[in-house]
Amino acid sequence: MKREDSAWQSDGTVLNVGMGGACIALARSPHLGSMVTISLAAPTFYAESSGGEPNEPFALRARIQWRREATASEPARAGLAFEHTSPHDLQLLVDFLATL
Repeated sequence: MKREDSAWQSDGTVLNVGMGGACIALARSPHLGSMVTISLAAPTFYAESSGGEPNEPFALRARIQWRREATASEPARAGLAFEHTSPHDLQLLVDFLATL
């Protein structure tokens, strides 16, 4: 995940994902309301935009809707609301979710 208005970026783990957004576990969550770009990949997903290679990520824009700071035993979490900016992006997400 990469924040759009700064150099901040972080790897994370997708805990759940759907048409509206995702919940991500990561070392540190960006600020509430931040716009981010998230890259998603799955071993069985072949993104048309990647030339049909398996496990190639595709990017979606999202806004941080909620966040929880890390604790001694749990990583930070962030709730993302996807900003579907084009029909193509929406179709990629539909195709991606169908492979899960």
